[in-house]
Amino acid sequence: MRNKKQMNKLALQTKLKRLLIAGGLAALVAVPLLSGNAGMRKVDAAQGDVKINSTNFPDEGFRKYISKNIDRNKDGVLSKAEIKKVTEIKLEHYDETGNEYVYNDLTGIGVFTELKRLECESQKSLSKLDLHKNTKLEFVNCGHNGIKELNVSKLTKLKELSCYDNKLTKLDVSKNVKLEILTCDSNNLTGLDLRKNTKLVELYCSSNKLTKLNLTKNTKLHDLWCDSNKLIKLDVSKNTKLSRIVCSSNKLTKLDVTKNLDLVDLYCDTNKLTKLNVDKNEKLIGLVCSDNKLAQLHLTNNKQLVKLECAKNQLTQLDTSHNNALVWVVCTNNRLTKLDFSASPLCNSVVCNENKLTEIIVPKNMENDRIYYDKNLKVSIKKKTKPVKNGTYFVEDTYNYPYCTFRVTSTKAGNRTVSLGAWTNAGAFGTKGWKSYMKGVKYGNQTYKLTSIDSGAFAGGTFSEYDGNNNIVIGGSIKTIGSKAFAGTKVLKTITLGTSVEKIGSYAFANSRDLKVLKIKTTKLTSKTLSKKTFAGITSKTTVKVPKSKLSAYKKLFRKCGLSKNVKVKAI
Repeated sequence: MRNKKQMNKLALQTKLKRLLIAGGLAALVAVPLLSGNAGMRKVDAAQGDVKINSTNFPDEGFRKYISKNIDRNKDGVLSKAEIKKVTEIKLEHYDETGNEYVYNDLTGIGVFTELKRLECESQKSLSKLDLHKNTKLEFVNCGHNGIKELNVSKLTKLKELSCYDNKLTKLDVSKNVKLEILTCDSNNLTGLDLRKNTKLVELYCSSNKLTKLNLTKNTKLHDLWCDSNKLIKLDVSKNTKLSRIVCSSNKLTKLDVTKNLDLVDLYCDTNKLTKLNVDKNEKLIGLVCSDNKLAQLHLTNNKQLVKLECAKNQLTQLDTSHNNALVWVVCTNNRLTKLDFSASPLCNSVVCNENKLTEIIVPKNMENDRIYYDKNLKVSIKKKTKPVKNGTYFVEDTYNYPYCTFRVTSTKAGNRTVSLGAWTNAGAFGTKGWKSYMKGVKYGNQTYKLTSIDSGAFAGGTFSEYDGNNNIVIGGSIKTIGSKAFAGTKVLKTITLGTSVEKIGSYAFANSRDLKVLKIKTTKLTSKTLSKKTFAGITSKTTVKVPKSKLSAYKKLFRKCGLSKNVKVKAI
């Protein structure tokens, strides 16, 4: 009987022998493929080095890209090491002298089996794309091409797919269960099955030929763009996290948004709606419902509304007495006899022609040339501005698309204060504009001190990754941060809490997937000013940094307030 040591030795010898035999056979099999007329045969990356020639990479533009960006030693051959390092391919459009690159065919891309990111958009002559060997792809942008078929069934790790403006008639994403963002607008799709894509956050399927869209399984959906299709109905009752719905230019007769409490933008114009209930949508900033059959529109609860377009309906009255933040109004082609915008001091544009108006009341600071009405009618123009009250919402920037609203918390002279209501367009504007608000926020002729951030103010926002816009400092006079204020943010890397912060609500930073550092400079936090769940939901990717003098105390305090043991706490 052999002892255990002898048995292990024999097993090792047998394993080595098998490897040697397999290697010898592989070499014998490979010889005929690599000898003779090698230039006429395609070589798989798994078998060895790959020549950069017209056989392996038929397209001249693609060969040039590979030679320039991937062939590091410029020997005309891709080694295994060179191939393995390729995790990203971003096809250039122009060379250093301004000459345009043209890519007609990406045959050969399959050798790059480690590829995670592919960008090959805006190549109109690119009609096919075979990615079945690139199984590690997480991001694909092949938009604005001439692609007629796209098979992504093997890309099970795919998180983002952008295939807009192609010639696709069908798209199967049932195997892409990790998909978070899908952009497939401007194609010829007649159907789109998203039942398996439960992680989907953003969907852009505008300008297709869709007659139905089942979103009942997409409960994480944040942005929905399905305009310019042939939809007869749209059920968004399960999509309670929706912030933006764009369903214009369809054939909708009903639209129920009473479950979408986080809705910020609603574009439902050019449909066949006879009713629209937005009473529950208190966060609504932009409402475009023109060209429908609406006889009534109640806006009493939409105190953050900034943009309103309700033209071409059957409205006989429009009450905006509760819409203090209103800036832009288009209400043409209705049956209105009177308009009063005195409660909206920042309103600077009213387009109201093609009505039966006899009186228009606008804020005192509005220029007459910003009121567009039928000059042939006898219309009385009056100017009046109602006083500002606590609870009034407004947007400071009245000329660009609104990206944040503020809520007045005090109107006392010498102590005028506001709270941030919502920061709705973080991706476009980043956080650089945010810094100016630390010095004060202007509303009319007054400057207000920013002292707090409302619940959910930044929640779900996608920040810009450029120019440092993915870092934010909560400084100035800000003392209070509401619950879920930064919950679910994306791209945001660093949050710094200044020395004035005293109070933080529940789940304030939960599920901020890209947050690397939460830097806390304040020393004023106590068990009385924190919730038991203030730090709950912070991922292990985040490191919490605190003042050195508070390291021990804050560690214990934060753990009691929901901070996971997997999250590191360090001194600044």
